[in-house]
Amino acid sequence: MKKILFASIILLSCAIGFFLGALYNSPNCSLNSENKAQFQQQQVKGKENFPDKNFKKFPPHKKKGKFFSQELDSLLQLSSEQRLAMNGLRKEQDSAFSQIKKDTRNAEKELRQVLDADIIDSVLIQNAKIKILEMQEKALNQRISGKMALSKILTSEQKLKMKEIHKNRFEKHKKRLEEKNKTENTQTSEVNSQK
Repeated sequence: MKKILFASIILLSCAIGFFLGALYNSPNCSLNSENKAQFQQQQVKGKENFPDKNFKKFPPHKKKGKFFSQELDSLLQLSSEQRLAMNGLRKEQDSAFSQIKKDTRNAEKELRQVLDADIIDSVLIQNAKIKILEMQEKALNQRISGKMALSKILTSEQKLKMKEIHKNRFEKHKKRLEEKNKTENTQTSEVNSQK
């Protein structure tokens, strides 16, 4: 009886060894040396991507919105004058909003410092609060002035086309978020059911 048990353990370990060997030599395996190196590099960078998945970063132009801007310009069939005006408006809006974001961060930092102080001064809190509200108002005013400038550049047909494009992008984004939430909820319920 002991001999049969011992022989079956040996056979089982051989089968597991063959399976792992085949898995290791598979091009899709996360254990082969190429993927190990990628995984270690990603771990060093602090990423949590798995090496057997082909996660790709967005190219830099997509992050900055340049790709969408060029695509939008071609979809709207802008003239050369309109393109120049749009590019100028984009640069102006980008610089204005980056400054507003910077000022808002500074105002919020001030508020945090006032709230974290040992002695809380209501006057300082009120001043920090006013600065934050001023930045929000500034952002809203900048957004409105940008929309007004845009309406002067585009024709009525282009405005309708732009609304349609933005609506479609919003719907796609909404759908992706719903799918992501659905996936996360499914994974959460699976984890809870395993407990």
